[in-house]
Amino acid sequence: MDFWSENEKPERFSEVKMVQAGTAWLENLSFGCDSNSGVELIFCLLNLHRGVDPKWLTFIREEEMIADRYETTDYSVDVKNGKIYFDPLPEDKDLGNLTACGSCDLFSPDLSTAKPVCFVLDAENKRILVDSEGFELDAEGKATKKRLFIPEELMEFASKRWFINSASLSRDPVQTIHDWINTVLAVDFPLDRDLRYHENPPVLLPSGM
Repeated sequence: MDFWSENEKPERFSEVKMVQAGTAWLENLSFGCDSNSGVELIFCLLNLHRGVDPKWLTFIREEEMIADRYETTDYSVDVKNGKIYFDPLPEDKDLGNLTACGSCDLFSPDLSTAKPVCFVLDAENKRILVDSEGFELDAEGKATKKRLFIPEELMEFASKRWFINSASLSRDPVQTIHDWINTVLAVDFPLDRDLRYHENPPVLLPSGM
């Protein structure tokens, strides 16, 4: 999401006239988790993120971006009664001469359709590679006959003993936007640090990029 304003360096968030929200399809992404207490790995293996990246999952890098698979939608920005509203702009809407502004943007991976190539298990500094079915991979990335887990058994284990609660492991989409706005305001608009995102927008912003 990028900000656009008539000023290159607006002092108030109300000077932002447009937000451009984009969705990009990325390949070869890497994520890490440095504070695994047990259930996080199961969450990743079973892809239970529900389209929201958990706080404990750290984005590391992207190696390739598919440029021809990128979509954007423009939203007008309105600040009323201490809340920020986004409304979709018609394609023929003329907002005059706007320029990109601000130093922050939102990058939120949508993991709901993720298909991991492999998982690197680094407990005790042993970088063991496994696929999503639990088979250990050899040096060439091919599955061996050694199986470390069965996904169905992990689900049964998590359901009976841990009771996976997605609310405690992933961020609510609205709270994600709150967190992002607080970061943006603190950096670029400290005079507006008390603004909040309107919880019931007329349309839902993209869940991720």
